[in-house]
Amino acid sequence: MITPPLFVAMRPRRAQTVLSSPAVYRSFDASSRRGFSLVEILSVLGIMALLAGFSLPMISGLSDAGRFDQSVDNLSTLLDQCHAQAVANDTYVYVGMVKTTDAMSVPELWVVAIASSGGTDVSFNGTQAIQVNDPNNGATSLCKVAKLQQLVFEPGSQIGSSQVARPSGAQSIDIPTSSTALFGPISQTQFSTLLRFNPDGTASNNANINTRFEFAVQSATHSQNVAVIQVSGLTGVTKVYLP
Repeated sequence: MITPPLFVAMRPRRAQTVLSSPAVYRSFDASSRRGFSLVEILSVLGIMALLAGFSLPMISGLSDAGRFDQSVDNLSTLLDQCHAQAVANDTYVYVGMVKTTDAMSVPELWVVAIASSGGTDVSFNGTQAIQVNDPNNGATSLCKVAKLQQLVFEPGSQIGSSQVARPSGAQSIDIPTSSTALFGPISQTQFSTLLRFNPDGTASNNANINTRFEFAVQSATHSQNVAVIQVSGLTGVTKVYLP
């Protein structure tokens, strides 16, 4: 018997794809590593500069608002401490202010407090200037000069109730210019007496005791940052009102 020939099934050879070529791989890798063009880089830098220009005023405004809030808080705290000092030591405490500018001509408000060490009114109801650290009148400084940067003093009447809501009927006060309202020198500066806290807990503006006194402080760079400070003449309590 003749044995038929054996047929071996041959697998068809797979066609080589184009990607199997090393040259094509090299070409694909080189194109995938292509960098940015000069136009693309300049476009991105332009967008970044535009966004930075929009955000800088916002950041500056937030920084100024934070500095303003801190200055108002420091001023309010100083007034509260002066009231407490007058009551606790049964004496008279005087708060003085002066408007000035720094080396860059930016407005500043300097604030300081002095006390009568003998328990008497050394200003004689605002009719006599006070020489600080003079042994003849016994007035001593209670603190260092608080230099409130970029802060402008305004009489309370300059800020309308529509801008800052607050109780009406307060007496608007300004930094006095009379020579009899001065005390000092402190840091080679004469200060004007804005308020006087009395031993009985009341507060007065020179010789006058009113229901409430008010004045305002405003940012020198952003006018929307403003605060009205009211001091009760009957209790000496300080309250701050913001927009």
